[in-house]
Amino acid sequence: MVLAFVAAGALGGVAPVLMNIWLPAAVASIAGAVLAAIGGVIAARSSAALDRRTAEVRAVTAHAWVDNGGRFPLVRDVTDPVHIGVHPAASAAGAAGSAPAVPTGNSVPPFVPRDAMRTLCESLEQGGFVLVLGESTAGKSRLAFEAMRSTLPDHTLVVPTSREALQHVVSPVLEAKRCVVWLDDLERYLGPTGLTSQMVTRLIGQGNRQVVLLATMRTQEHAKHSARSQEFAGELEREFARVGRDTIRMARPILLERRWSATELQRARNYTDDSRIADALLHADRFGVAEYIAAGPQLLMDWRDAWSPGAHPRGAAIVAAAVDVRRAGLHRPISADLLFELHTPYLEARGGSVLRPESLEEALRWATQALHATSSLLIPAGGNRYIAFDYLADALQRDVDADPVPEHVWRAVVREATPPEAYDVGIAALQQGNRDYTRASLQSALDPSGAYSAEALAYSLGESGQPTQVKQLFAELVNGRERMYGKSHPYTLAARHSYAYWVGAAGDPKSAADLFRALARDREQLGGRDDPAVLATRHSLAYWVGEAGDPSTAARMFEEVVAERRRVLGPDDPGTLAARHSLAYWVGEAGDEHEAVRQLRAVVADQTRVLGAEHPHTMSSRHDLARRIGQAGDPRTALAEIEHVYAIRLRLHGPDHVYTLAALHSKARWTGEAGDPKTAVALFRQVVDGRRRLQGDDHPDTLYASYRLGMWVGKAGDPEEAVRILQDVAERQSRSLALTHLDIVRSRLELARYGAATGRADDAVRQLEELVESIDPAATGSPEMAEVKRLLERLR
Repeated sequence: MVLAFVAAGALGGVAPVLMNIWLPAAVASIAGAVLAAIGGVIAARSSAALDRRTAEVRAVTAHAWVDNGGRFPLVRDVTDPVHIGVHPAASAAGAAGSAPAVPTGNSVPPFVPRDAMRTLCESLEQGGFVLVLGESTAGKSRLAFEAMRSTLPDHTLVVPTSREALQHVVSPVLEAKRCVVWLDDLERYLGPTGLTSQMVTRLIGQGNRQVVLLATMRTQEHAKHSARSQEFAGELEREFARVGRDTIRMARPILLERRWSATELQRARNYTDDSRIADALLHADRFGVAEYIAAGPQLLMDWRDAWSPGAHPRGAAIVAAAVDVRRAGLHRPISADLLFELHTPYLEARGGSVLRPESLEEALRWATQALHATSSLLIPAGGNRYIAFDYLADALQRDVDADPVPEHVWRAVVREATPPEAYDVGIAALQQGNRDYTRASLQSALDPSGAYSAEALAYSLGESGQPTQVKQLFAELVNGRERMYGKSHPYTLAARHSYAYWVGAAGDPKSAADLFRALARDREQLGGRDDPAVLATRHSLAYWVGEAGDPSTAARMFEEVVAERRRVLGPDDPGTLAARHSLAYWVGEAGDEHEAVRQLRAVVADQTRVLGAEHPHTMSSRHDLARRIGQAGDPRTALAEIEHVYAIRLRLHGPDHVYTLAALHSKARWTGEAGDPKTAVALFRQVVDGRRRLQGDDHPDTLYASYRLGMWVGKAGDPEEAVRILQDVAERQSRSLALTHLDIVRSRLELARYGAATGRADDAVRQLEELVESIDPAATGSPEMAEVKRLLERLR
């Protein structure tokens, strides 16, 4: 929401302002300095101190909402909730469904107490960090405002203007005896340079002070930080969620439903003298009362209807651009000039001049016109800047058929974002699968310690296929966090976990297992054996033990992990089910494919029951089930199973998504194994093309798909083409991966096999001998290397 910030006044007249401003004791002495200056007796040194302290005042008042006198107000003095972020509503004479009316000053209707009011007031009396959660226009900000006025009227109100502004208001808050820090739309304050768990602890510290952090947050934003929603997200998404979750979990959450309860509706009937409430009650079967009063549904309908020829198509295009700017992670008002620049492709895509678009001036006037004196599609923020109504952005986020944010908007947002904003843009790009803009944004993101943006960038590089660089970055992060937080801090341990993972991903699974073994020991000493972090570490340890060449031990370790997770978290916990999947995987890798199939069928059944048939966990287990069925000797059943998975992933994610391409890869393989190598080749070409578009030519996933393509081209009867493809794959792999990587072993093996088939036996022998000489001793016992040695003996 856009806050109606009031200028602090002309600081040129600093003396009268500072005599009345509420500021910390360290700054309050400015008043004496000012009086001395007026008296003409201040010395040069005192004058410098005055300048410095005046600068402090300017910094504070420039980054927080203050009254016309340049002071932080008391809560009881703020009478209009719209000033601090509450959605405006229709004037009483112009409620929704009636003729528009001239605003009469009553920008919000009478407050109807919500069921959560008592709980919220009790929570505010306790002090600390309180978070009101709900959908857009559920009434979160109004409830928080009324509870604050009822419970804490004599507290000073501090409203930071932005994430970066938090740093400037810390001192006033620490000096205050009674203070409320208002954080409407909490997501705007999280992340680099913003609110962290350490800052929360500092602000609400013990003593004789009573400080309340009162925040609101839309449930759509809160869900991005959920541990459960991140189970199968990429490493970066999980780290982003953890950073925010560490802060959010310090709050006492209070959920406010968008739809009103029967008790609340009955209560609202006592306020039907206000026509806005009366009209909203008529529509309460479809909408929340606060939602209807804020005109959210009507504005959404108006935006969609505006595309019609001769209506307001240019205005609709400008709104679409503003909404997508928010979807791309930039949540501040932007200039009209930028909106004008961005709107043209939207208009052209709908028909351009055929729509008979209105002028720019008329379009902007329509988009900013308040509906019945309530909210507008675009909310003016002063200085010819505008921001899209958050209700619209949330509506598109819920719409599975919504178009992705277009390229020209990403380019503009990356260009416009400040370094701190670039972090949000990078995360938004990552969550929407746009890796190029993820890297472009995160590389320009800054924060005081370098921790958040550097970690995010590291994960981004890892997902783009550069594990060696990521390993080095995380080594540096571990050292930095040990210096900053100490060796036992959760942030340091989390960095060690990530470092261990990327050591393994960079080609050294044995060292990764050793690192996880030490981490599990350290975490167990701190949190005990039942700590979920310990269970997660032991899960990773078992995985890398298997990857290091000991699948039987990995399977035994996963049996223990499953038993512990069942005992601590329960049999239906997603983590327990995921551990069962891993157990089945390593049972199969240890050679018992039929037992792996049996276990995976049971896991899929339980995940379908607990999580749903199309949950990412369930889909992942079904994908692995198809592979195990095929490897157990039944490729036709495997093909039928993976075709089902592929159809669902194609519908849910589209063709250019890593999940969809992985399923298509498996479909291609089992098509070939089921006896149709030519169709397998055609499908593998689709996979390679998709990987190149999504991840680039040299990404490990692209190279692996290309290796499989070369292999099936050979099986389909064209060994010369197979050699050409596999030679290119081998050259690319040697530039991007360590020579010990099994992907290189596989591709060199197939290259030698088809090289020999085309009369190049001497070249094949030379290549295999070089491979044997260069391979890490730890990898010599792999099945792939055993096959290399058998082929080498046969060719010699």
